[in-house]
Amino acid sequence: MQQTSLDAYFVDVKPKLNEKQSHVLQAVEAICPASNKQIANYLGWPINSVTPRVLELRQKKQVRSAYVADDGGRKAHFWATNSVAEQYFDEVR
Repeated sequence: MQQTSLDAYFVDVKPKLNEKQSHVLQAVEAICPASNKQIANYLGWPINSVTPRVLELRQKKQVRSAYVADDGGRKAHFWATNSVAEQYFDEVR
C-alpha cells in the first residue's frame, strides 16, 4: 500500500472519535481486554457513561469482544482493540 493511501486513511476514512470515545478507547488499550465495569472503574465514571461509548466504538469497528467471562458474578463481554482480540480468536482456533 502506498504511503499516500495510508495518509488518506488516517485523515479521511478512519472514524473520528469524540473526547469520551477517546477516553474509553484509551482505557481499553490500557487494561485490554476489559469489561464495561472495569473501564468504568478505571476512568472513575458511572457505568451508564461507559456502555454507550463502547457501543459507539464497536459500531466504528475500534473495539470488539475478545471473550465472554464472569465479571463479579455476571457474564460480561471483555472488549479489546481489534489486533488484541485477534490474538484471543487465534488461541481458540
